[in-house]
Amino acid sequence: MRRIVAGLTLLVLVAGCGDKADPEAPPVREPVRPATQQPKEFLPRLTDAHLPPPLAGLVPGSSTTEDVLARFPDLETDKDKSLGGTMVVQYNGHPAVALRLPYNVKSGPRARPDGIEELNLYLVPDETGEPRVWSLRLVLDPRGGETLCAWLHEAIGSDPESMVCPGSNRSLGHVGKSEDAGVYCIGTPDGKAGILVECRTTSKGFSEIEYDLLRPPAAR
Repeated sequence: MRRIVAGLTLLVLVAGCGDKADPEAPPVREPVRPATQQPKEFLPRLTDAHLPPPLAGLVPGSSTTEDVLARFPDLETDKDKSLGGTMVVQYNGHPAVALRLPYNVKSGPRARPDGIEELNLYLVPDETGEPRVWSLRLVLDPRGGETLCAWLHEAIGSDPESMVCPGSNRSLGHVGKSEDAGVYCIGTPDGKAGILVECRTTSKGFSEIEYDLLRPPAAR
């Protein structure tokens, strides 16, 4: 009986030793992601060709309050208290500066010869504290001409790269079967951040387009 117990003890010890890692074995390496899954730059990179004429020169992630007001000096400005303002102004949870066209409760936005019905921008401080455009929204009266969606489908949607947007789960391209709505993705001029560009036609027949950074502006 003692021999049987001793034999069982030896078997248990041998089995336990088999579970231990071999100190001489090479380290286990994590599998490398395929090249197609590696982070890439956002394309196409934004140029004025990717902006409707009224927004030419305004760059999400780069343009400052001064840049915007130089283009549209009649915009009203509101700032978050932390940025020297008198109210709470935030965008996506970040203290922000809001710029918009003056609005009259009775007549709506002040009439403009360029057909702009609404213009709203939010600027968020970058790492240096300088507020830069994070979001801009334009509403136009097409006045029988080309809609912003028709322009967007051609100016941006015709580039296959605009259908790829790392870090975003938005469906890109035409929304449903409608030509009056769409979403595409482009990159900042340096290609380091993505910008979602979305268009729609409102119930009043106005054209609306919006540019939104996928992350806060980076320091320049």
